[in-house]
Amino acid sequence: MFRDSDTPCLTVIPHGRVTTGQDLGMAWKVERAVLQEGWETRLIVDDQNFDPHPEALGFVVALEAAERSPNTVKAYLTALAGFFNWAQGQGVDWRAVNVLDLTRYKRHLQEEPSRTGRTRSVATVGLSLTAVAEFLRYGASDGHVDPSVANRLVENRWVHPKQCRGVGENGQFRRTRINALRVNLVEQPPEVLSDEQVAAMRGLAMTSRDRFLLRVLHDGGPRIGETLGLRTEDVHLLPSSRALGCSVAGPHFHVNRRTDNDNGVLAKSRRPRHLPVADGFIGDYRDYQHEQFMRLGDSQSSYLFVNYEGAAVGRPMTYSNVYKIVTRLGRRCGFRATPHMFRHSAATAWVEAGADVDVVQALHASSERMREAVTTVHAARGSRA
Repeated sequence: MFRDSDTPCLTVIPHGRVTTGQDLGMAWKVERAVLQEGWETRLIVDDQNFDPHPEALGFVVALEAAERSPNTVKAYLTALAGFFNWAQGQGVDWRAVNVLDLTRYKRHLQEEPSRTGRTRSVATVGLSLTAVAEFLRYGASDGHVDPSVANRLVENRWVHPKQCRGVGENGQFRRTRINALRVNLVEQPPEVLSDEQVAAMRGLAMTSRDRFLLRVLHDGGPRIGETLGLRTEDVHLLPSSRALGCSVAGPHFHVNRRTDNDNGVLAKSRRPRHLPVADGFIGDYRDYQHEQFMRLGDSQSSYLFVNYEGAAVGRPMTYSNVYKIVTRLGRRCGFRATPHMFRHSAATAWVEAGADVDVVQALHASSERMREAVTTVHAARGSRA
């Protein structure tokens, strides 16, 4: 527990010590923390007294104020805790860190195995460096780090719009600031699941809920945070939803960003959108609703996806719940499957079926173009849908 005159009471919820590969005495790790008002986040704490890292605490506040997703906050803090532990083991004061120190840390990430014993991927190393650089720039703005260090962590470059989304106009290059400390990413095709693989997973699913979950992920391609934040009121399956105050034609569901989800999920996109659905979605939804009533009776939740078992029965599912379901079904079918692979699969199917790339990239295009894309995909799938 941590208190001072300017910080609300925090309760840190420990889940056991994180192994760092070497005993550094006091090590830093990431734990869940709940404010007395009930607001939940993540903090970097020491593994002895569970006292939050003061400067990292301010960084968390900045991330939350910027409405970064819970997964982003967790990933950034996990990377930052690793940096603190490395600096402590090397006798480096992170407040006085220089570019040479950071280059050594980059080499450490690339060459030393992670705490799971595996070599870190290029993407993981890049995320770690991005998190550290962003924290040091925050520290400079807050007076904890020499501004000259933070200034050397970015460099001005002429960047083509295709390399930096949102900058430049009409195909012209534009000068922008990018991380100087980074790794070169090798473009890899996204992992996708075929229609046959998804059908096999659906065939082994134990409940109508799990089959409907796979349907939502596969047909609409929403992010997992968006999926778990869905409410029953977001699902509109009538030919016309005008009686519900919705002008979107045809069956669809809405993706809305909510910051008060009981399961802590947060939609990454700040813009609401809707996703059209096909006939198979409607049938699976009805089966799930019947099953849920038979299992839970009148104690229905406003959340679309809820737990069936354990202490959290009837409460909204979490990412770990869905991850276990998806990965387990994939293993039983003999292949690797993760929730995010469904998003890539949906986008790939739309492109291969002839949908315009801009519609797929946006995933919130006009109603008519989205409806056309969904219809085209399901016509191409035929009986496999």
